[in-house]
Amino acid sequence: MSTEKARSGKHSRFPAVNREGRSAAPKAQPPVEVEAVAEAPPEDQIDLSSMSADDVLTWAGDDGARQSVALAAEQSRDRPRKTVLRELDSNFEG
Repeated sequence: MSTEKARSGKHSRFPAVNREGRSAAPKAQPPVEVEAVAEAPPEDQIDLSSMSADDVLTWAGDDGARQSVALAAEQSRDRPRKTVLRELDSNFEG
C-alpha cells in the first residue's frame, strides 16, 4: 500500500481540483484577432532572385509559363543554382 500523499500540481498524476471538488478547467482565452493576409504581389513583381531554391521550385510548380520565367531568372543570376536549373530543365525535357 502506498503512503504517498495525494497532491495536485504540474508534475502530479492527480488533476488540480477546485474547492467544490471539480477539476479546474483552463480559463477561456479571449478571441485572437486575425490580421488580414497581405495579397500576393502581381506575377510581374515577384523577385525570384531573393527566393530560396525550394521557394522558386514551389512557385513554378507544374505551370510551364512560370517554369520558363523561373528558368530565365535563375540563368540570369551571377551564380545560378544547379539544383534549380536541373529541376527546371528536367521539366522541359519530360
